[in-house]
Amino acid sequence: MSANVSVVIPFYNSEKTILRTLYSIFNQSLKPLEIVIVVDGCNDVFIKSILDENRSNFSEIPIVLKVLVENSGPSFARNIGVQISVGKYVAFLDSDDVWHSQKIELQYYFMEKFSLYFSYHLYGRYTETEFSKRFSLDELNLRYKSKKMFILKQYIATPTVMVLKEKFIPFCEHLKYCEDYHCWLNILENEKEFSYLDFNLAFGFKNPIGESGLSANIYKMHKGFLKANELLYRDKKISLFFYIFSNILECIKFPLRFFKRVL
Repeated sequence: MSANVSVVIPFYNSEKTILRTLYSIFNQSLKPLEIVIVVDGCNDVFIKSILDENRSNFSEIPIVLKVLVENSGPSFARNIGVQISVGKYVAFLDSDDVWHSQKIELQYYFMEKFSLYFSYHLYGRYTETEFSKRFSLDELNLRYKSKKMFILKQYIATPTVMVLKEKFIPFCEHLKYCEDYHCWLNILENEKEFSYLDFNLAFGFKNPIGESGLSANIYKMHKGFLKANELLYRDKKISLFFYIFSNILECIKFPLRFFKRVL
């Protein structure tokens, strides 16, 4: 038995981490329907060799490999991955992150039970204790967070999201930063609350801001947030109140992030 979920992974020079990522999917208590890996304009020899070498371990879940000729960024790669996916739902995972072994089982259960078209859960830095926890469905409840809380903070990490494919609105490919924030608010424009699971089911190995990767450039992240907000307000996805106060808070938080990084 498998969940009607396609996992979409953009891949760009992630040779050191992709195997760890893939094993976190193959170790799921409830397997997804397929894994779609989009090679974003980098050499595909390594990922093909990894899949060949682990063919016997990876036989339970079909893997679709889409190779792009040019590097176009994770937003474009994810959009292509969603386009060619066949699952009812899409779950995103980055090639340097991992999932808890019950991630799909638990999130899929709540998506189906409550007819959700979007949900997320918490994301944390990897620890063996958190990664090894076991959850029982009888003990878990779906929680809700007001859309207004996004004024204070962007809560939703991409590897935590599961979305009904037919409701998916593509990532903005012109945004290099905060494209996920822009995407979630586009999808949920008519919602006052977001449904989520209040525990970590996705893990990273670096801090969200201030280390390697796109998030390392704090200034560009700041400008990206302001641009994403501008587009959302222009397209009437957020109110004037939301637009003004989220921008004010971002302008207060930006120098604090910067000096924390420098000091």
